[in-house]
Amino acid sequence: MDAVDEIQLARLVAGVKLRFAEDARYSFERSLGMGAQGICFKLKRNDLLSTDFTYVAVKISFDMGELQRNEMLALHDLRGAEHIVKLLAISNDPLAGAPHLTTNFTWLYMEWLPGGSLMDFIAKATAKEEPLPNRLLWRLFLCLTRIVIALAWPGAHDPTINKLEQLQYVPSSLVYQNDDIQDGNLIFGALPSQDTEHHLTPPLKMIDAGCIGIVRPEDPAEFKEAVKSMTDQVIDEIMTLLIAIGREDDDEYDDGTLDEALRTLILGPRDEGVRDEDMDLPDLFNQIWLAVVQRDAAWYAENMGIEDGSEDDDKITGLIMELIMMPQLGAW
Repeated sequence: MDAVDEIQLARLVAGVKLRFAEDARYSFERSLGMGAQGICFKLKRNDLLSTDFTYVAVKISFDMGELQRNEMLALHDLRGAEHIVKLLAISNDPLAGAPHLTTNFTWLYMEWLPGGSLMDFIAKATAKEEPLPNRLLWRLFLCLTRIVIALAWPGAHDPTINKLEQLQYVPSSLVYQNDDIQDGNLIFGALPSQDTEHHLTPPLKMIDAGCIGIVRPEDPAEFKEAVKSMTDQVIDEIMTLLIAIGREDDDEYDDGTLDEALRTLILGPRDEGVRDEDMDLPDLFNQIWLAVVQRDAAWYAENMGIEDGSEDDDKITGLIMELIMMPQLGAW
């Protein structure tokens, strides 16, 4: 099945609603959106012994082709990676055996992420016409880099424990190369926790593996090339957008608000105009991680003269509430 017409889609949605209406454990909330390959729904999962509930998402793919098989395999192997959406195992699956879901359809249950997409965040931040704090930019950069680490070393995760992705210093024999790391496929998770990386900002997670390619590198050079294609996407397609928010679009960024180290990683040294193409993922990650850990508001006041409060903890958490969490309360 290459496409779903309006009648088939209407039957599918009605059938999904019916199946969950017949199961007291679930309540159908709403459709989240549809793409060329499938449709996603939000469900409420009820605790039958109390009034407690949680939310889950179910993604139904219209066709079981190579991309869908790769996505299912990748998300299964990436369980335990903090910055990858978590697959959920559902007992007595309400959709199993549903007559409206033919053998062409496949579906995945995933954790519900409450924060909205990076695309929405960028739109709201752009409308404010203010530069994003450097400390926020570094943290988003770190989340994106950890996503690449997860994809580069999919065998390094413990599926039973969600943990921050850790660098491995030996090339992997398997890489899940994602050629679609873009702001619409990245969703913010729950409110900040107490760990160093996310006490101010929620984790940014990859939710869509529909364009995953399976690469089995034959040598370190092939591994590095596969990984570099993903770090290039992170920098060229996402970080360049983020640093441009609220700043003059002249590629100079010399107004004193942007951390020069961050600018250099994204655009390269000022006297060269291009970034270091030979930098590998460990070098990139280590520089970003050190900036997150070491550069607090006092550092920016002392080293860049930023004393207007824009790098303070309260300013950043306020932005998180304004741009990420509060807009979702009514819609999600």
